[in-house]
Amino acid sequence: MFIVLACQQLLFYIWKLDAGASLATALPLHICGFSIFLCLIVLVTQNVKLFYIIYYFAFSGTLQAVLTPNMEGYNYPHFRFFQYFAGHLTIIIVALYFKVVKEYKIKLDSLLYAFVTLNVLAAAAFAANIMLDTNYMFLLHKPDSFSFLSILAPWPYYLIQLEFLAVIFFLIIYSITNIKDLTFSLSSFLKKVFA
Repeated sequence: MFIVLACQQLLFYIWKLDAGASLATALPLHICGFSIFLCLIVLVTQNVKLFYIIYYFAFSGTLQAVLTPNMEGYNYPHFRFFQYFAGHLTIIIVALYFKVVKEYKIKLDSLLYAFVTLNVLAAAAFAANIMLDTNYMFLLHKPDSFSFLSILAPWPYYLIQLEFLAVIFFLIIYSITNIKDLTFSLSSFLKKVFA
């Protein structure tokens, strides 16, 4: 997984430079770009706190990016098509690997950790957007292609909606991940109440 992520990211930068694009548009300030670097670090260090971030980002932002890709016109069979899906799908695979194979647990405080990280990343992305005339995390305008953002209010109001939706998505991710534990806790609570 490490080799796939590292190679696809390196090839992405080479392609950007070869196409004459500014590397200012390739900083890891989108959720998925940031997650790729976190995945590389976690694959080496096995850091559980960084895994938390990857896990929530993978099943909120990255999954949405896979379902509604912003290909910027580079469709199949272009290199960018394959690189896009290789990177995004590997983020999800890394999250599943650490959850299923390594048996990392998702604790309730992990939700707050991931949410704070998301907002710090958004603040950095917003600052970069202003300084570099970019649109990381789609904070200055919605993507041109259809995405989940398409159904939200116009800018800047959708930014507020995104905050609420992030909390809701993170709670859903936490709940689905821990459904067995939540069911057991509810069952134990009910037995104590009605015993």
